[in-house]
Amino acid sequence: MQELDDHQLAAVFAVKAQAANQLLQTLRNHDGRYLILYSSAAATLGAPGQSAHALACGYLDGLAQQFSTLDAPKTLSVAWGAWGESGRAATPEMLATLANRGMGALSDAEGCWHLEQAVMRGTPWRLAMRVFTDKMPPVTTGSV
Repeated sequence: MQELDDHQLAAVFAVKAQAANQLLQTLRNHDGRYLILYSSAAATLGAPGQSAHALACGYLDGLAQQFSTLDAPKTLSVAWGAWGESGRAATPEMLATLANRGMGALSDAEGCWHLEQAVMRGTPWRLAMRVFTDKMPPVTTGSV
């Protein structure tokens, strides 16, 4: 975060925070039932070079926690890890980098299962990722 100035940090944060708040308000005004926010495992475990993204996703996770007990739309946040068959991480290089850090990739079917479980269980937050605890740094292993 030391390399980011306030404007860069605010720009990344604002996209997720403002969009989530606008969606939540719109759903509240129109009796919406669910708001499912897509967060990132980076908010929980950190990710090199992704501090602004992690901060913004942490906001989404907190928003879901805050609204979990209110008569608002049921608000859930899923902190996604990498998907290996689709998405930005679905390259051999990225998958190898993640594996070296103790993180595996979800198949599309596993990702859909996690989303289904998040909705069925109704908990405000869910970490959806594959981990290899034997490869994770000790400080991270305690978080998982």
